[in-house]
Amino acid sequence: MTKTMLYALWCILLLCACKGRQELIPETPSAPAARTPFGQNVVMEEESIYSPAPSGNGQAPAACDYIHYLRFRPASDNDAPAPVHAVVIMIPGYIGGAGSFGYLARQLVARAALQGKPVEVWAIDRRANCLEDQTGMQAAESARDPQAALDYYYKRISIDGRTFGGFYSAADTPYVSEFGLQLLMQDIHTILAEKIPDPADRKKTVFIAGHSMGATIAAAYAAWDFDNDSTTVDDAGFNTCAGLIGLEGRIAAWPSLTTAAQYEKSLAELRAAASGQTSVLSITPEAMALIEILAMYAAFAPDDESRIFKSISVADGTESLIKYFTTYGLQSAGPAVPALGDFHLSNEAMLGIFSDDNFQPISIGRVSLGFIAGGPVMRRSELFGSGGLFVPTDTDNATRYTWANFDTIGTADDPAFTDITGDVTLTTAETEVTDIQDYARAVFEGPLNFYEWYFADRLSLDLGILSASFRARFGISSYHLDKIDTLPKIEFLSQDIPGYDHLDVLCAAADRPQRRKSEVIEPLLEFLLAHSTGTVLVP
Repeated sequence: MTKTMLYALWCILLLCACKGRQELIPETPSAPAARTPFGQNVVMEEESIYSPAPSGNGQAPAACDYIHYLRFRPASDNDAPAPVHAVVIMIPGYIGGAGSFGYLARQLVARAALQGKPVEVWAIDRRANCLEDQTGMQAAESARDPQAALDYYYKRISIDGRTFGGFYSAADTPYVSEFGLQLLMQDIHTILAEKIPDPADRKKTVFIAGHSMGATIAAAYAAWDFDNDSTTVDDAGFNTCAGLIGLEGRIAAWPSLTTAAQYEKSLAELRAAASGQTSVLSITPEAMALIEILAMYAAFAPDDESRIFKSISVADGTESLIKYFTTYGLQSAGPAVPALGDFHLSNEAMLGIFSDDNFQPISIGRVSLGFIAGGPVMRRSELFGSGGLFVPTDTDNATRYTWANFDTIGTADDPAFTDITGDVTLTTAETEVTDIQDYARAVFEGPLNFYEWYFADRLSLDLGILSASFRARFGISSYHLDKIDTLPKIEFLSQDIPGYDHLDVLCAAADRPQRRKSEVIEPLLEFLLAHSTGTVLVP
């Protein structure tokens, strides 16, 4: 079949998918909700500890020989740390970085300080993040000009003598095959042993929290035996923390469905293929970097028209992902009709299409930000599980799409946000909970970012044998699985919180209680204070 024939077939399929589908014009958004801000006197610092990376499958760059984390603590008059009632270690989920906890950490630390019961949050960055070249991102954030990032990553314009060398492929990073669960457990233990050396203090004040897959990692920490001797338990995770927290994830080990032979085969393939990083669903390093740049544009120039996809060319894998987000349900087998760059979208609207739960087809990337405004939309085809989601449809120069923020969607008296006829509900007030500006800033602010460019597949492989009888043979020292449920724990699951999606647990607005209170911050703080049995001063 020729390329022309394939294109024709694609267009026929697209027309079939769209036939009979109705263009819907969203109603006018309501006035934004009143804000009730509270003090944000919070210090955020990046801290690092030297700890050589494993060298079992090649030598990692020197940058990988450090453990990095973000420390959020209440500010003080002399800028020095003060005693706190709890230290919360937060572990990201799949493709998540330390910055994914930025909004939640700031709100939690600020709210605790106002109550006179201070806490700290330490957000962990996994080792594979050492591969990220953040030079362009940091320059763009500092200058409040995202073009600096585009120039660095796409035009190869140098910054301070450094030039971007391109995104790594799996073959470039064989050593990442050794960045598994054992390394992550040791990294968390190293941070705690250095910063809070007395295990008794840790037992009284340290809480291990994880988002999504990170909740399973938190369970692994509780079960871990750090001296690899199951008969001595003073060092075990469950004896060195006060409680466990699941953020959109259950505190439990995954059931083992893998045999020892299957694990060995998969590990050998990882090492041989050097598949240290994953590209599942075309979630490429470039795609993760682009989300960060889109977030900067949305924060610094929210109402300006987005021109990013008019000015750059992206790799094939990233292009496939973009097509998946913007076609009517037929994935990336053919050309995007129309192309994303053909629309006239504000910078906020562009970020919304890639993140909002009404548009984002990948569930782990969804956050409830509001809805598009200013032009018609169409429901996506039911093909590929995309039914119920929307795409913009009008590329006319006169149509300029903007974004209706979450708190302008519906009202208490009229919660449905409909098309202009009032006949079709597009979304509702109950299902929109996160401010797009809060989310945008969380994605890029600070030295460690929200999205992980390079995810180590070894971590998922290891978690798959967390409860296997043969796990110890492969360095998985989760000897104390029976102790996980003996610790106090709390779980925040979007399936139990009406209107929440996967990332809302981290980002839902805390300053508009008249519209809706955060379903996480107050209950989480109450849990910490109820189960802390002391205070600790961390230098």
